[in-house]
Amino acid sequence: MPQNTNLNISPYFDDFDKDKNFYRVLFRPGYPIQARELTTMQSILQNQLESIGQHFFKEGTMVIPGQVGYDLQVQAIVLQQSFLGVDVETYRTQLNGQIIEGITTGIKAKVLYSIPATESSRGYVTLYVKYVESGDSTSDTSIKTFQPNEQLLAENQKLNNQLLLMSEKLQQFDVIEKENAQLRELLQAPVRESSRKMVAELMAVDKNPYSQQVVINKGAIDGVYPSQPVIDDKGIVGQVMEVGSTNSRVLLLADVTHAIPVRSLRNDIRFIATGSGALNELYLEHVPHSVDIQEGDTLISSGLGKVFPEGYPVATVTQVVRDESRPFARVIATPLANLDRLRHLLLLWKKTNPERDVKDETKGEMVNEEESTDA
Repeated sequence: MPQNTNLNISPYFDDFDKDKNFYRVLFRPGYPIQARELTTMQSILQNQLESIGQHFFKEGTMVIPGQVGYDLQVQAIVLQQSFLGVDVETYRTQLNGQIIEGITTGIKAKVLYSIPATESSRGYVTLYVKYVESGDSTSDTSIKTFQPNEQLLAENQKLNNQLLLMSEKLQQFDVIEKENAQLRELLQAPVRESSRKMVAELMAVDKNPYSQQVVINKGAIDGVYPSQPVIDDKGIVGQVMEVGSTNSRVLLLADVTHAIPVRSLRNDIRFIATGSGALNELYLEHVPHSVDIQEGDTLISSGLGKVFPEGYPVATVTQVVRDESRPFARVIATPLANLDRLRHLLLLWKKTNPERDVKDETKGEMVNEEESTDA
């Protein structure tokens, strides 16, 4: 327990003052040690022990006999509440025992254990890590730890893939919720089956200022096909334009040659969104002045055109200008996908129709039989 008795009286004369933060007593050579100096040293030692105890144990907490260790190389880092639109707490425990790397510094650390935001005094998910490897030899050698606001990458790429897949599912929640409210009486309708998905990484960006295209690390050997839809964690990015054996070229929404059928999430009115050439702008073509469209409306893919599946976020309406001197209203939208900060993308496959496949196969067999008969 803390010492509350004032010992700075005769004959003890304890000079320790907690507020002054004394932590050492210096003895003068050639002079004998005085009793007040020994008393002060005891008070300093007692204060330090009390500070350590208060740091590890709350007052009144039962302590089970055992050994307490303290590793000076273990440090705590706090994480943001969410990443890629997914709550970090949903995969926090999967980080335990993993090696994480700072994208900027290249420093690596092993996650020893973690605690949720509810148990942290700061209110954030906290990781306790031990640094195992310094950054690149070309980087600043004085940097030994992760930097503030630095993005961390788990060495186990499976975690990032799971994040992207979870984000893809979250994108359709609002649409599904609205459809459920509208179609409660249609419980006999067939259930939508999830389509095949694959994570891809960005390899290069087209340097042509008049073209908005990127190259990804998936190609024909991975099953990629022309006009295949591509999304990120926020929404639709574009579609595959060219397919190579090991990589593919993706045409972004913002390209002037690209167009996508969309509908308003608020009232289901359909539009055609075309690229403007700028990464942060899309145009809605041929919108009459009387159409109910407002700034802030969310646009999602309508499913028409048979390229993009229905219900994925596309853009948010940012400007509506109704000039009666023009035949149509001027409507500008901002893509929800981070077109200027793409890193990991998700390729979507079309949902297959088993009945149609069977008919096609049967038809093919009949054609082959006729050909063989003619021969």
